[in-house]
Amino acid sequence: MERTDNIPADAALLKSGISYANLSPAGKAGMKAFQESAQKLAPLAYRLQGYKYNRVIFDATVNRLSQAIAGQITLDQAYQRIPEDVKQQLAAARQ
Repeated sequence: MERTDNIPADAALLKSGISYANLSPAGKAGMKAFQESAQKLAPLAYRLQGYKYNRVIFDATVNRLSQAIAGQITLDQAYQRIPEDVKQQLAAARQ
């Protein structure tokens, strides 16, 4: 992780701490902040990373929230449509 300047997904590796020798002081501070924040994530967030159909959830969320930001739909409509999109895409992916 040090050589590639990446944040590990492994909780044990995060807890051990990683020194990013090739980064600037600001970059090191940023990576430290990300590492500390990642350790506070709910266990469900870690499970979502490995979920076989996580892309269905991610795509529906990004697409609908982007539409709301662009003013194409309201935020309430986005919240309503995200679960519908996920349900449809999961059904299609499982066929």
